[in-house]
Amino acid sequence: MRRVVGSGPIVVVDDDPSTVQVMAALLKSSGYCALTIPLGNSASISRHLLDLNPALVFLDLTLGHADGREVARRIREAGGTSYLVACSGWGGAEEVRDALAAGFDEHWLKPMEWAHMRSWLDAHVPVR
Repeated sequence: MRRVVGSGPIVVVDDDPSTVQVMAALLKSSGYCALTIPLGNSASISRHLLDLNPALVFLDLTLGHADGREVARRIREAGGTSYLVACSGWGGAEEVRDALAAGFDEHWLKPMEWAHMRSWLDAHVPVR
């Protein structure tokens, strides 16, 4: 596992507004610069993320009109270096393998516990 690098923000991308709001609020209250982006298709989400150049992205795999794996592929093909964490309610071996093959650095199963996230962030991401 590579360490999160870069000085950009942490971006949360999910089609569930309450998930986005809660994650962003928890990250901000812990001293991290957290942003959200508008949803769209895979191409528009990828463009937003490439323009922001975040250090870390928590990206849902099923986004209504977009596919998180396609977003990850587009980011990697364009040379994006953000650390990508796939967030999904599906955690079987095939889903994890597909996410990693698409360019994600890790796959996390939803619902994600804040204590686990905070511990992982403390070990991998400097507070901004």
